[in-house]
Amino acid sequence: MKNPLLHLTHKNLDNAFGIFVVLSLLGLLLLKTEFNGGFSLALQYLAPPLFLLVMGAAHANRKKVKPSWLAYFFALVMWPLLVVFSWPLLLVANAAAADGSVLEFSGPVSNKFMAGTRSREHVVTLLDQATRNEVKISIPPDAWDAAKIGEVYKFCFFNGKFGVPYYWRFAGPPPC
Repeated sequence: MKNPLLHLTHKNLDNAFGIFVVLSLLGLLLLKTEFNGGFSLALQYLAPPLFLLVMGAAHANRKKVKPSWLAYFFALVMWPLLVVFSWPLLLVANAAAADGSVLEFSGPVSNKFMAGTRSREHVVTLLDQATRNEVKISIPPDAWDAAKIGEVYKFCFFNGKFGVPYYWRFAGPPPC
């Protein structure tokens, strides 16, 4: 039996990667998390298997590419892209498998800043009273303007299955 990885055409791979990217962008559009929520989880749990996947595909297809080391080079280029675009899909899985419990972050504001250049995100850093951890939360601009350093601020998320707090962007955060 022939290796099925060798029979993947460029058109099929392009279509699959295009669908993968569109679904990832849709995940970013639909979900809101704490600032960069879940990215370290994606690096920790998705990067190693994705590395093995792209290197396995490169190894299987190395005879089709001249010189053969280019297959591995392209795999090394593709791997970080797959990890970055897998992050939103991890967030979607986190939200889809959640039980609906609410997680409240409450504590004094220790910092506030704006992230991004084109579309600004208004972020406050709280020292959460329950966990004693710093939490960076994107909040609406009017709430960001009203938040003062040292004042207690409270914000709620749904608790995701993988421990990443989230809420559906167009539904808004859950009530505290």
